[in-house]
Amino acid sequence: MNKILKKKYYRICFSLISPMNIGYGEGSKTDRDILRNSKGVPYVPASSLAGVFRDKMPDDEDRKKYFGEIVKAVENSKEDPSKTESLIQFYDANISNEKSGCQEKYYVSVRDSVALDGFKTAKDGAKFDMEVLEAGVKFVTYIEQNYLENDDMDYAGMIVEKFMSSGVSIGGKVTRGYGNVKVDSAEYREFDFRNTGDIDEWLEFELHSEKTWNQYLPAEKSQKERKLTIKLRQNGGLSIRKYTTAVRKDGDAAPDMEQLSSHNGNGDKMVPVIPGTTWAGAIRQRMKEFGADVSSGNLIFGCVGDVKKRSDIAFSESYINDSKDMIVSRNAIDRFTGGTAATALFTEKICVGGETELSITWLNKTSMQEKDADALAATLTDLHFGLLAIGGATSIGRGIFSIESIGDKTIGKELDGSAVYGLIIKEVKEAFVW
Repeated sequence: MNKILKKKYYRICFSLISPMNIGYGEGSKTDRDILRNSKGVPYVPASSLAGVFRDKMPDDEDRKKYFGEIVKAVENSKEDPSKTESLIQFYDANISNEKSGCQEKYYVSVRDSVALDGFKTAKDGAKFDMEVLEAGVKFVTYIEQNYLENDDMDYAGMIVEKFMSSGVSIGGKVTRGYGNVKVDSAEYREFDFRNTGDIDEWLEFELHSEKTWNQYLPAEKSQKERKLTIKLRQNGGLSIRKYTTAVRKDGDAAPDMEQLSSHNGNGDKMVPVIPGTTWAGAIRQRMKEFGADVSSGNLIFGCVGDVKKRSDIAFSESYINDSKDMIVSRNAIDRFTGGTAATALFTEKICVGGETELSITWLNKTSMQEKDADALAATLTDLHFGLLAIGGATSIGRGIFSIESIGDKTIGKELDGSAVYGLIIKEVKEAFVW
């Protein structure tokens, strides 16, 4: 075994900026419960972090060296598989504690999902629910690197750079807005065992103490992120339903349905939300109508089944700000008598008049095809003019939005259809076609 010449540690504090689900393969409350430690507190296992960053780093000899590698023996060969031990060690990411020593507050909620066909009808056997850890939670984790040779590079530092400079998502459904995180701070500490003084300091080193670290300053971000940000204004009501059988404090029944909401890091305050799954479903169907490869060819939206492929395109969650709640009751009308139908009263709480933001990210290392870019631009043009509605009850005017800006370009109200499409296609190609 090679002698360790030096050790370097990194302490990373990061925040969850969208709901996260790291399941453990079983579910007692939902189809996919989140992973918890022995105290029942959610956490991010080191194996998940290692997998995320192994995927983020370039697939080259350095990755094999520092992450370790197992090379299987050739079939029918008597040789044993070769193994290279990882020089990088990841630690579980735990919810950080406040200075008082109390556990930071966190929220766990349940998200429902269902697959819809082109007519917005639920597919058989496609209902799914899962627990999510809501946004706003702060985590702390550590990365450790062993140096065995004089010319070993600071590969752990390169991982931290990647963590700080590019969008990182953890857990399931990351291409649909889940598990997005941002780094709040990064610190380091290194010990050169060729110096006796460093050995003494290492023996006294307290990994979990906040007083033993040096601030880490990353290099300038060099790679352009392939992301398009769209600011939207709500024109009317929105109905992405969360069904409830709750009872209000006054004893009356709560609405049969209310708009899906999330904490979004706002403490106890809930804000309406459009999940990335909703955006993906609506945009996928409209792009398909415009000729994009969503069911054959390059499959930019991914697929599951015998052949699995991750989506090339990712959609963020959209939190709706400055909206107002509205209680709406309606009934079915008997077409023959003109009277109300029995047991058909339905009450819902919707949100109206808000503003939001959607981010679309291209994950493939190769360029988006021209025809897919054209289809996306046409879809966003439909969204701007109210021809593509989001969520439920779209046949009665819900889910209508207009685009206020895309990228750094403002879309004026005076622009006609061709002008809007021309502006949008230019921004789409600048972000995703090169």
